[in-house]
Amino acid sequence: GERGQGGAPKLRQLTGLARKMDEDQLDALVKVAQVLLR
Repeated sequence: GERGQGGAPKLRQLTGLARKMDEDQLDALVKVAQVLLR
């Protein structure tokens, strides 16, 4: 499906952004992701 083709580049983009974040920003990102998955 659509996620299969576009998922990997988006995941790499998210990983790249996460690597630039400090611990507080990473914590906030994890919390946002958890809310999105509810």
